Amino acid sequence: MILRRRRWAFGLALVGLLSQAIPNLHADDAALARALEARTQATIRSTGHAIVALLRKRTATTSPVQGEFGEQARPEQPLFVEAVATGVLVSQENQPESRYVLTTCRAVLSIVEDPTRLREARIDVRLHGKRDAHATVIAADSRCDLAVLKLAEGIPSADTSKLPSLPLADAASAAKGSFVIALGNPASLARDGAAEAAFGTLSGITPFEWNGRQPIEIDRDLTPADLSSLWHVSTTVTGGSEGGAIVDLDGRLLAVTTGRVSLEDQRAAATFGMPVDRGITPLLRGEELQLGFLGLEAKSEEDRARLVRVAPGSPADEAGLQPGDVITLWGDEPITDAWKLHRRMWRTMPGDLVRVTVRRGDGDAVRERKIDLTAIRWPVRASEIVFSTAPGRQWRGMTFDAATARLSSLKDGLFGRLPAGVLVRAVDPGSPTAIMRPGQVISAVNGEDVANVNEFVTAAPATGPVRLRLSHGETVTIP
Repeated sequence: MILRRRRWAFGLALVGLLSQAIPNLHADDAALARALEARTQATIRSTGHAIVALLRKRTATTSPVQGEFGEQARPEQPLFVEAVATGVLVSQENQPESRYVLTTCRAVLSIVEDPTRLREARIDVRLHGKRDAHATVIAADSRCDLAVLKLAEGIPSADTSKLPSLPLADAASAAKGSFVIALGNPASLARDGAAEAAFGTLSGITPFEWNGRQPIEIDRDLTPADLSSLWHVSTTVTGGSEGGAIVDLDGRLLAVTTGRVSLEDQRAAATFGMPVDRGITPLLRGEELQLGFLGLEAKSEEDRARLVRVAPGSPADEAGLQPGDVITLWGDEPITDAWKLHRRMWRTMPGDLVRVTVRRGDGDAVRERKIDLTAIRWPVRASEIVFSTAPGRQWRGMTFDAATARLSSLKDGLFGRLPAGVLVRAVDPGSPTAIMRPGQVISAVNGEDVANVNEFVTAAPATGPVRLRLSHGETVTIP
């Protein structure tokens, strides 16, 4: 009876929603609402089994008690299990039998707590139907607040190859007003074995400066998440939805819900989602998210994007761009505000060649020219968590990366001077490069400057003695 009332209430709500959207909709057209209701319920049934809860197990602290003969005894400590976040089962196209849990980096860190232990951490997962499994972290990135766990294979409580997984949607196909379903509530999953669901619409995309104010948790430096589109969904899932799913009516995964952004007004209770069209592909392979960096930041000014900062040593700086310049075109596409420019920057990969049209000056002194920029690796600050299990690039027993891959400190945030060269990430003991130390930056090979990974690969021979100049001037010879 209760379920029937809920269904009628849901149907009436849809009638009201459709009545606002379609002025000529009459009461006898309620069949349309019931059809939408039936489709929504079918989608929830087909997707709900792919939603899981992430568990945190804690042992209660108890005080010693006095024994019968005066000895100190500590009673048995009970184990508390908390369902702290949600995850979504997905798979790779070339590995359909494997199952991965897509969730937020915040959710993983709420369980592991110490980022240095991500590699050996084991996270308990509660599947649909209250079956338990465990998973390991293969990638996590706090910049876009996404993380991927791999379910252990051969677990007795669940055959991973038979578990459901959600197909990925093309996030670009969604638009404001699209009907979506939010799935989550880890407490419900842990208690009842099933996720809760809420129907709503995609009501907006949150730009970097939403309504002229910054989201509380975003600092003044641009991060990749600032350049992506955080989706605002006009519904909430009772009990929380950190790491949950936002799906379309075909059951395809559009976004992962995130609690990273909280706003100061009534939207604080809304659901925000990070689209998965960008970050999930390399993360599923256990790789770091590769993001291009041009070194510029703009603000909207009437119908244009005017630069306010240019990072010293960045591609924009090397090309001569200056604060005050106006970007009018990205390729052949007009740039009418800073948000549009930042969105194009978000879709840039390291090594991509970008042609922008720049206008400088005012009145009769206006000059306009086209400038080619080659994106470098987005700088990773020491405070950011970027974890992967995929092996890095190797040279003679040394693992190396872009010099901006790890930055212990940057004067004036991302807009301080950026280092050029390649970063030593790790060295194998006993290898020819064992004299190198992780954290060193190589700026030249045999007297030839190397500004990036590609130049290092070209300049560094596979055999024979090699002279490496480090960024602080020291020279090291590799036998």
